[in-house]
Amino acid sequence: ERNQCITGDIVELTDLAQSTVSQHLKVLREAGLIKGEIEGPATCYCLDDEGIRWMKQKIEIWLPECCQPKTYHPMVLDSH
Repeated sequence: ERNQCITGDIVELTDLAQSTVSQHLKVLREAGLIKGEIEGPATCYCLDDEGIRWMKQKIEIWLPECCQPKTYHPMVLDSH
């Protein structure tokens, strides 16, 4: 729902400790999937578009059928 958030926002949405969330954010930042910008006493995080694109390309190579859009057929009914 947001373009960016701080660690505390994520902690509020999970059952994880703040230190656990911080550690996961550190790993995601080091992997290039998120970016963090220091704003006062907090770091404001957002997705790193380039990192996400790179990961999507890799997943599509590793698991080619994983990311195919699902086709919806409104006229196909289950006959059971």
